[in-house]
Amino acid sequence: MRETQIHTLCRIRSPDTPIAVATNSAALPSLTATRHSLDEICVLKHIMPRAAKLSTKHALLGSMVAAALFTAAAPALCGPPDDAALAYQRGDYAAAFNDFRALAEKGDAHAQFMLGRMYHDGQGISPDEKAAFEWFRKAAEQGNADAENYVGYMYTNGQGVREDKAAGFDWLHKSAVLGNATAQYRIGIAYVDGKATAQDDARAVTWFRKAAEQGNADAQFWLGLSYDQAEGVPQDYSAAVLWYRKSADRGNGMAQYALGLMYYKGHGVALDLVQAHRWFTLAAEREGDLRADAAEMRNQAASEMTPAQIATAQKLALEWTPTGETPTANLRPKK
Repeated sequence: MRETQIHTLCRIRSPDTPIAVATNSAALPSLTATRHSLDEICVLKHIMPRAAKLSTKHALLGSMVAAALFTAAAPALCGPPDDAALAYQRGDYAAAFNDFRALAEKGDAHAQFMLGRMYHDGQGISPDEKAAFEWFRKAAEQGNADAENYVGYMYTNGQGVREDKAAGFDWLHKSAVLGNATAQYRIGIAYVDGKATAQDDARAVTWFRKAAEQGNADAQFWLGLSYDQAEGVPQDYSAAVLWYRKSADRGNGMAQYALGLMYYKGHGVALDLVQAHRWFTLAAEREGDLRADAAEMRNQAASEMTPAQIATAQKLALEWTPTGETPTANLRPKK
């Protein structure tokens, strides 16, 4: 059963409630996003007693840092696909849009995917979710895993197309099977949620693990939570701490808060108020519903610490930097 204080990870919010994300112009982040938890979607989970409901934020494609991946030397690039990618990389979206469109109209799946991204994010063209969905769909029908993930997401949330959670699940599953970490995470959420498919914590854990092992911070958090609360796997605080830490190190605020709780309670690690204060401080600095809760727990920990311990914890928090992220899509298709 969930510990009393972990309940502060739970927030009940209507699925229709708009969520403002400072670094995200829409429900899906741009390719240049480098932070996790750019996107938030409410889901219900019965990890707590059946009457309890859990909602959590997660990144759609916070791990997609395609622009940073495009490291090939410019002189070695030639041809329309490379011209389009280079234009996109340098921020010349008008040129990139025209180049990708020409390729997309000839049936290039990757260009179709990129055109969908540009329509969705309003890069080089006015935002148009319907057009974005149409191009994503074309790429998805050719087996582009990233496009399948977007099609699934947009069906699930009624973006650019009439909401159809069953169709959304099917497309997400296609993408997940092909190895897209974000889709794998989303399939896990679908099994937790139990709306588009039968609720199944064990299957959720299977998909969370696949995504977590690829570096998806939100999946890492949920895998840790599953171990913490014995949902889909036997309870294992040490494993929970391991996955919370991986996610927290990547900047996931939920995981930072959860890791702080583990240190504060001495679950899976030795009780350590300095580390608890450190992680509560980091969680309190992130945007989201947990800021107040994290600040409250930080203050609670501080009330049990010496001034020297508090100073050490603050120093550790100031020195913290996120680890690198594992991308799930590239500007250029693999050859």
